[in-house]
Amino acid sequence: DSIRMEKNDNELIQTAIIALLENRSESSTICPSEAPRKLFPENWREKMELTRHVARELARNGEIEICQKGKAIDPESDFRGPIRLRKKQIPVDRVERNTRSEEASVGLV
Repeated sequence: DSIRMEKNDNELIQTAIIALLENRSESSTICPSEAPRKLFPENWREKMELTRHVARELARNGEIEICQKGKAIDPESDFRGPIRLRKKQIPVDRVERNTRSEEASVGLV
């Protein structure tokens, strides 16, 4: 029963993290605690270890980035201290390249 509950909590937290990020600007970050605070206001602290686990999974899958001091960090690293979560950032040079290739494909370049 507790395994099923943890799986449900895992999915709830994952959905909350994605939803919170979707409601922010592209480069904005969230504190990982925002998700369990919304979902479990009475015992959110008990869900923080699971929340960090879910954040690592999302980062491994390329859906989000875990940041420290404004820079994305490896989700496999043994990080300590405060972290923030943000949407996966597309490198500027790749965006420019994609825009140019799209412009070329429609005859704008």
